Amino acid sequence: MDQQVLWQLTDISKIGFKAKRLDSIYCQFTQGITAIIGESGAGKSTLINLLSRMELPDSGEINCNIKQEACPFYIVPQDFGLWAHMTAIKHIEQVIPKDHSIDASALLKKFDLEHKAHEYPEFLSQGECSRLSLARAIATDSKVLIMDEPLANVDRGRKDKYWNFLLKHLQSLSGSLIFSTHDSSEALAYSNKVVCMQKGQILASGQTINIYQNPKTPEISKLLGPGTWLKENPFEIQPGFYRPEAITLQESESDFSINQTRFFGTFNKSEISNDSESFKIFHSASDKVANGMKVILALLMIFLVSCSEQQSTLSFKEITSWNIPSAGQRLPGPRAITCGQNGEVIVLDDAGRVLVYDSQGELKRKWKMPETELGHPEGVTVFNDGKIAVADTHYARVVVFNPDGTVAYKFGSRGDQPGQFYSPVGISLDKEQNIYICEYGFNDRVQKFSKEGKFIVSFGKSGVEPGNMQRASDMVWTDGKLYVADAVNNRIQVFSDDGKFLHILKNQGAEIPFYLPYDIDQDPNGYLWTVEYANCRLTKTTISGEVLGYFGKAGTELNCFNNPWGLGIDQEGTIYVADTANRRVVVLRN
Repeated sequence: MDQQVLWQLTDISKIGFKAKRLDSIYCQFTQGITAIIGESGAGKSTLINLLSRMELPDSGEINCNIKQEACPFYIVPQDFGLWAHMTAIKHIEQVIPKDHSIDASALLKKFDLEHKAHEYPEFLSQGECSRLSLARAIATDSKVLIMDEPLANVDRGRKDKYWNFLLKHLQSLSGSLIFSTHDSSEALAYSNKVVCMQKGQILASGQTINIYQNPKTPEISKLLGPGTWLKENPFEIQPGFYRPEAITLQESESDFSINQTRFFGTFNKSEISNDSESFKIFHSASDKVANGMKVILALLMIFLVSCSEQQSTLSFKEITSWNIPSAGQRLPGPRAITCGQNGEVIVLDDAGRVLVYDSQGELKRKWKMPETELGHPEGVTVFNDGKIAVADTHYARVVVFNPDGTVAYKFGSRGDQPGQFYSPVGISLDKEQNIYICEYGFNDRVQKFSKEGKFIVSFGKSGVEPGNMQRASDMVWTDGKLYVADAVNNRIQVFSDDGKFLHILKNQGAEIPFYLPYDIDQDPNGYLWTVEYANCRLTKTTISGEVLGYFGKAGTELNCFNNPWGLGIDQEGTIYVADTANRRVVVLRN
């Protein structure tokens, strides 16, 4: 996702008493929610202080690209930074911008502080001070917040409530947050990007889910929670790293038995051994295990399908690719793709452009989205009359272009009411040219509109139950049914086109082992193709869910993908894949 760089840090060092507090830091912070995670003494607070200008580096350069508004960013320090001479409500009133009508009392109530409105900080508990400091930051209406271990003193039972209010507030502003934490559950639950630190150095940075699933070293893996590094093992499991949710212990007549096991709520930790070797395993909390039980180690179905060579069970007569044209000095990547009339292929890239190619990859025309400062779109489709509709994600609307790139009309606004959006990402049409839009964020739903943008129906909500969604990324309509790529829930859900949940797509009664399915399309023969962002592959199924094969693995070769985001299929059955991180369109022909 191409986003504005807020801070760029180049070769930053900060001297400490016995050792460097920060040592040769190269890093950039972009729009979104970023967690800085590390143990005590890792350098998190020092990095936070440098971003907020509370400290200056001893060497290196920090470039801040945030617009210099009345309050360009606001910091919540670890010691809360409260003013001893002001009551709680005065803390809020003092920072509210003059042209804003924020209700200070209502904001205190959101943080369960209404009964403390006229108390001074010395009479507040640590948890109350923590909540007041966060409420004050929200009251500034700053679009960028920096927080050093926010809500660290708040009881876990109420913490999620305050986090959700903060994130909803930031989303309403298209705002950003950088926060430090030593709690892996906080980083996983609330951030989409993470910076992993140890002893004044950055070990890794990138998308939270990617680093969680594919850490490069044991030190990185431990920062985001427990996991098992399997080297050579007797279980016929590919060596590598596995999180607890990937591994299960199954009762079996083997020579391995459980010495001891402990239940940690979300996972189990067991020691298993035979006469010659032993293993400590973090595994699924749902496993029913007991000391002395004979077991084998296996992978849960969703993780059985890896990006290995053996999974490329489908073949094509011809595989080619073309790169996305440069945008200034950078080479963008494609994010969404669809096939239009007369062999045209329409691509959205992460420079906020609409690119129209012929079937051989010759660029015919291109244009920029009306606005791109807040972020770039993720979904595109084409009407029968050649108009191009784009789900303009960060502007909470749909933009419809004429074939020449001029804007025909727009519809939608930010919100959670019918006809409004938070983050519209996928867009599809039925045979009547009705428009389906899927969203993620607080809405997590699908909405149906007429071609002109008149609201018809909405269905789905956030959750994991059948019919619920988590980041519904795209859809395909066929024969009165809508097949929805429910990405974070790792499944394809089927609805009637009036919004009734029908079923989850299954293969012989078992859920298909998708891993972040980001797009789905149908070929002329009626088969479904799903592109998987994390598995780096295509999955081909029948309309009823029978898996017919896979194509692709992680890599840079022509038979590989790197975080593929979208796909389109033309009337000849040619498949075009938006191979995002490889910054190219891959073309598969039979």
